[in-house]
Amino acid sequence: MDFRMLMGFLWCALVTSFTSAQTTIPEGHVSGIWESTGSPYLIDGQITVHADSSLNIGPGVDVIFQDYYKLIVNGYLDAIGSEGDSIRFTAADTTEGWHSIRFIDAPDSSHLSYCIIQYGNATGSQSDAKGGGVYCENSNPVISHSSIRNNSSTGWYAGGAGIYLTNSSPLIRYSSINRNTTSAGGGGIQFENNCDPIISYCIINENIAHYGGGISFWNGCDPIISYCSILGNSTSTAAGGGIGCSGDCSPIIEYSVIGWNITQQGGGGGLSIGGSGANLTMSGCIINNNVAAESGGGIRIVNSAVFNVSRCVIHDNTANGVYGGGIDVDLNSNGSLEHCTIVGNNHPYPWGGGAGISIGASTAALVNNIVANNNGGAGIHFEVSGSTTVTYSDFYYNAEGNFSGTSIPASLGPLITTNFNGDSCDVFHNIYLNPSFVDQWGGDFHLTEDSPCIDAGDPSYPFDPDSTIADIGAFYFDSTYVTPESNIELSTNLLDFGIVPIGYQESMPLTIYNIGEGTLVLYYLSTSDPCFSTDFNPADSILVPGDSLLVSVYFSPLEAIFYDEILTIENNDEPVLVVLQGTGEAPLLVGVTLTPYNPPIVIPQSGGSFDFNIMVENFSSTAQTFDLWTDIRLPEVGVVPIITLLDYSLPAFTSVDRDRTQEVPDFAPAGTYTYYAYVGTYPWSVDHYDTFTFEKTGGDQFTYPGGLGSPSDWICTGEEFQEVIFESEPPSEYTFNHPYPNPFNPATALSYQLPVASLVNLSIYDISGRLVTELVNGWRDAGLHEVTFDGSGLVSGIYVYRLEASDSGNPTYLTGKMVLMK
Repeated sequence: MDFRMLMGFLWCALVTSFTSAQTTIPEGHVSGIWESTGSPYLIDGQITVHADSSLNIGPGVDVIFQDYYKLIVNGYLDAIGSEGDSIRFTAADTTEGWHSIRFIDAPDSSHLSYCIIQYGNATGSQSDAKGGGVYCENSNPVISHSSIRNNSSTGWYAGGAGIYLTNSSPLIRYSSINRNTTSAGGGGIQFENNCDPIISYCIINENIAHYGGGISFWNGCDPIISYCSILGNSTSTAAGGGIGCSGDCSPIIEYSVIGWNITQQGGGGGLSIGGSGANLTMSGCIINNNVAAESGGGIRIVNSAVFNVSRCVIHDNTANGVYGGGIDVDLNSNGSLEHCTIVGNNHPYPWGGGAGISIGASTAALVNNIVANNNGGAGIHFEVSGSTTVTYSDFYYNAEGNFSGTSIPASLGPLITTNFNGDSCDVFHNIYLNPSFVDQWGGDFHLTEDSPCIDAGDPSYPFDPDSTIADIGAFYFDSTYVTPESNIELSTNLLDFGIVPIGYQESMPLTIYNIGEGTLVLYYLSTSDPCFSTDFNPADSILVPGDSLLVSVYFSPLEAIFYDEILTIENNDEPVLVVLQGTGEAPLLVGVTLTPYNPPIVIPQSGGSFDFNIMVENFSSTAQTFDLWTDIRLPEVGVVPIITLLDYSLPAFTSVDRDRTQEVPDFAPAGTYTYYAYVGTYPWSVDHYDTFTFEKTGGDQFTYPGGLGSPSDWICTGEEFQEVIFESEPPSEYTFNHPYPNPFNPATALSYQLPVASLVNLSIYDISGRLVTELVNGWRDAGLHEVTFDGSGLVSGIYVYRLEASDSGNPTYLTGKMVLMK
């Protein structure tokens, strides 16, 4: 028997089983589509998505591992649920667990979206002990809107109970990673060996580890962690209750909350970073209520680490060791602490080192900080300090004085002059006054209008957004704010971009009006999701009365999900919000469309026929070869194959449609049937499909011993799909096809069409306008041309392509954007 025919019968049997209460998946290769009609899927052996295959799992599917089995992904896995109907990966025996989803050398673009991944357990030797819920090796999936919980990783080689990464840089966003446990590093997430993940809008809480309770990483990893809540994590025997980092890593942590984390032993209750090559950039964060068994209740920076911490609030942390209730900098580390508010931190030993800050054998520049109301020690403790400077800061009511230690900088403290506000200060312009917070005990550390910290910062620093000298502390006071009548009005408060394919960009206009009597100043337009952007130019930020500004808002989806975000317009009147909505859709190379004639189609009990059209279309700039097949389904009865066309080829940007007639036998049961057409790789990998329904009438539904019968009972006739040869005609105008793929890593194809022979220049620029490379420069014949752009040696970001073409007349310019994501 022909192998493809055999596979077809097996496929039909499998699809038929989907209509039953459950589907058993044996050990071996898996691909195709798992739908809720076949749920739950009972996994009865180790299963693998091969490198040339894809597995698509739809909303509402439960995947239940019957024993300690793995799901290995070498190809594509798209597990995309919905907000109200998640996909669940779990174990039949939650005590023993299952062996996780393991992406190994998988291509980019796999997705775990709206998934629940629970009760995974990584154990064994080497890599088998890592990644209790998700394991990534040389793979970059997108994980979004998912819950990764109650997973574990145990043994000598353990690590990353929730997620483990090595040589991988996935995008992890809008997800919760909680209650995972490991005997090694990274209760929530662990990564090592050149990983650069982007982790945003995640809640990482109540995880337990030996080191780095929430997150741990080392060895060449440069993550970006933004808008995350890292709460209630703990370590049993080492440092970093919330986050632990060591060695050659350069994390960027911004606009996140790191709170209520604990180290049972070790330092850095919230964050610990150390080692040669470690370089921390942290801004806009809140580090609060963390507890360290040793030094650095909030943050610990040691062992030659480099740091820049700015605009952070570090409050109510506790160090039960010797140094640093709020932050400890020690052992040849160096960096800066700027515009921070360090308040209410605790140190149990008055003779010890610094309830607010401790600096030992390190070099630090402290400027524009508030250090106040810290308990059990001094505001700053200097222990064998290097060349530390403390300038333009405010110190107030620290329990054991403002400064202690053996290396207090000379002249720090005595009031011998006044600052620009006329307040008494020391020679370094530090003041010693109540900072006057809005509500310290309620956690609001903004300044009141009578705070001495206003305009008391370093005048050489950038001015605050109200165009005044920098204020001291994490938050500036807007001196220009009054309560005038509203000056700002918008053309709309909702921009709905509809459906936009991934890799494409859609724009919509937004007009901002000044309807008041005073000048309107626009500070910035911002959104937390990088898929939305604007062309707002700060040079256009001033609108006089009666003036308006037209801004373009762009939507460039990265995932096939619904986006619902907020655009904030900060200005000198009042912040205004615009709701941004849109849906990302996976780009199609080949599509299929079914069009029934004369619907609704109703077939009498005695049988009959109906006519329909089937069309296949190549949307890409290159020829495509694919399989086309159709079937008819009746729920709870079965499936019958109709058309199977293998290795069909279509030239670029072409379509073929055929009119067909479908016979329906008399013995077919009454009911609502669905006619399916698929394109992809028969029978498992579906790239696109379409459907329509028809009715078969009758009295009570009667059954036929053979179910729906055989394909020979369902005759389909009409125009044949014979090979079609297309004559290539030059286009009528200059066109540039969208780069594919976009976003890309590391290469993408750019194609363009010329109506006549032309002098062509195709160049790539970075977002600042610098020339990156010149791909084409010379004469090209009329027709379609394609060239590959390789971004292997470039950093992630937005790049602009520019095509200039001319046949000796006025040149045509075509430009666009593409995104390199590594």
